[in-house]
Amino acid sequence: MRRLIVYGFAVLAILNILYGIVDDILTGSPIHYDFYLTSFVCFSIFFIVLKLALRV
Repeated sequence: MRRLIVYGFAVLAILNILYGIVDDILTGSPIHYDFYLTSFVCFSIFFIVLKLALRV
């Protein structure tokens, strides 16, 4: 169950970043790669802390 929670958060993080990129492409706005890189790093740190906290 813990593993499912951890990987569920990882999938949501990836989908959040992909949604932002696709939304920028569909609306014609410039893609802010620095924002998505920052989001990826923050989600990665959160994922690592969550894995350590749940000991998965």
